[in-house]
Amino acid sequence: SLSLSLSLYLSLSLCLSLSLSLCVVTGYSGGEVNIRCKYVKNYTQNTKYFCKGKMPEKEKGKWCTELIRTEEKDKWAHSGRFSLFDDTRAAVFNVTIRDLSEGDSGTYQCGVDRTTAKDSYTEVKMNVRKEITTHNDGNNTKHLQTLLEITKEVLLLVCNIPFVPCFISVFPWFP
Repeated sequence: SLSLSLSLYLSLSLCLSLSLSLCVVTGYSGGEVNIRCKYVKNYTQNTKYFCKGKMPEKEKGKWCTELIRTEEKDKWAHSGRFSLFDDTRAAVFNVTIRDLSEGDSGTYQCGVDRTTAKDSYTEVKMNVRKEITTHNDGNNTKHLQTLLEITKEVLLLVCNIPFVPCFISVFPWFP
């Protein structure tokens, strides 16, 4: 019998750059996430980077492993599975991570290099889950509709919070 496999990749990043810098991201194995990191307009000309590591209470030496860094403005930079675009008009840089695996789960930092002061960071907590797969049992359409309805409800709740920038991407894949 013919077996149809259906996978849905969802990435959601919700980034706040207020006094409390926080970003929560959920992605799925094999998919990609897009992370939107807001920064202070004064730093449009500074170098931006994305690294993996949890900031210690007291900084000592190198605590964050750099994954991508760029001085480029308003154009994509690429390094392996990582891409970074610094949108200087919006004072935001976007990081894309492709080909996710569960091992990518962890704490990351959106960093702005400041030569005269301590670098500015926005912490990113990322959780990568196994891909969502259903096999053809005659109910694929129903499963997908239910999943999308649940996802839509959750995302509408999250994105209706006032003054919170929200970036949502849904990546369907049909093997």
